[in-house]
Amino acid sequence: MNCPKCGTELPDNTIVCTNCGEELVKTNEEVKVNSEAVKEEQTGFSITGFILSIASIILVFINPIVSIICSILAIVFGAVGRQKGAKGLGTAGMVIGIIMTVLLVLLFIFAVMLGVYIFGAALDSTVNSLNAIY
Repeated sequence: MNCPKCGTELPDNTIVCTNCGEELVKTNEEVKVNSEAVKEEQTGFSITGFILSIASIILVFINPIVSIICSILAIVFGAVGRQKGAKGLGTAGMVIGIIMTVLLVLLFIFAVMLGVYIFGAALDSTVNSLNAIY
């Protein structure tokens, strides 16, 4: 940043020119551009987290493994978005991501237990059939 009065090069956060004493005030347009850039950065992670959480809901019916990856990423992106200041979508992405992760883990446990039960029943039936033959 340069002083508008004397042209001395100054650090960006300088309030008063060290050479001529001119008070340096940012224009409203500069402040607006900076705040828009910060706002865009803050909400980018939160929006990504929210979209990933919705994708995990949809993908649970298509590919549960990809769905759990999306839900974990939704938690991470939502948390980063919340830390950067976008609380609404960041929280939504995190909450949906956590719920989907828990549901998918429970679904996986249920599927394993069901598989063990069916395999055990089939094994018992086979053993009983073999015992009846011999």
